[in-house]
Amino acid sequence: MAYTSHGKIARELGEDYVRYKLGFDTDTSPSVYAETLRRAGDQVEDRYSLALQWMVSQLNYDPLLDAERSLRVIFDAICENEESSWGRIVMVYVFAARLAKYCQTQG
Repeated sequence: MAYTSHGKIARELGEDYVRYKLGFDTDTSPSVYAETLRRAGDQVEDRYSLALQWMVSQLNYDPLLDAERSLRVIFDAICENEESSWGRIVMVYVFAARLAKYCQTQG
């Protein structure tokens, strides 16, 4: 039961963060957790902007064919040594938002 609750929260945070990075819902965040993710994500993105851009450009990404496969490869690389940290979790959200932005700009 706790997993479902955490999964729902993670999904809501992800949706808010992606919408925020795409330029929707930028005025207010739905929770203190979402606001914290926005701030942390912005800091991570500023610091690793070039690396994130390179990762997205290397995917040759087709959202209709590659969505789940590509995301799993990147998530596995981010979490490859099985040690979880808040930094890695934030990086997953940041990468997903960067990929969403790429898809937005590619139509």
